[in-house]
This record gives sequence, C-alpha cells and structure tokens, in this order.
Amino acid sequence: MILGSIIIGVFGLLYLTHVFSTQRLLEEVQTLEAEYNRARAQYDELKLRYDRMVGPAEIYRKAEEQGFINGGPADKVIIIKE
Repeated sequence: MILGSIIIGVFGLLYLTHVFSTQRLLEEVQTLEAEYNRARAQYDELKLRYDRMVGPAEIYRKAEEQGFINGGPADKVIIIKE
C-alpha cells in the first residue's frame, strides 16, 4: 500500500512537472509570436513606404525635376504595307 502511494506520488510529481514545463514553453511561443507579428508589421510598413517611393508618380516627379519631358501616349499610327 505504501509502495503504491509512493509510485502514484512520483507519477503525480512527473505530471505536474510536465504541465509547468508545457506552460513555460507556451509562454515562450506566444512571446516569439508577438515579436514576429511586430517585425512583420514593421516590414509591411517599410515595404509600403518603399513602394510609394519608387512608384510611378514618384519616378515621374523626379524625372521632371531633372528636366525630362513626359512624352505622353504614342499618337502615331504604324501602317503596314502589304
């Protein structure tokens, strides 16, 4: 009877150790996930800012500042003789 109680106590202690270890790992995973989400949000913001900087409107503005003239759409029609 005493041996059975000791074995049950050991298994109970092992189970509790496992539960606390699992909770600690879960907290670590949640911390890393929050850090990843912050980094991803920062990446998305910087990528959007970069895309706006190199977007067509920005490129046209810089070209005009350097003296380039916007050619507009092609008005000439190419006629192919058969």
